[in-house]
Amino acid sequence: MAEIVFAVARKVSEYLVAPIGRQLGYLFCYRSHAEKLRNQVQTLRTARNDQQMKPPEKGMKSDQLFKTG
Repeated sequence: MAEIVFAVARKVSEYLVAPIGRQLGYLFCYRSHAEKLRNQVQTLRTARNDQQMKPPEKGMKSDQLFKTG
């Protein structure tokens, strides 16, 4: 009987403790996650600006040169 209780308790802890721990981790580490996100956004902006500053390729049509989005 005790083995069954321990087995059930183990399964319950697998399904409850891990997600709760993950959520608590988000709460405690939100600053570092936000800082990483800011850094990634800045990296993407830099890459986009570098890409937009490249000279046009030979033979490109004007609608391809000024494409937005």
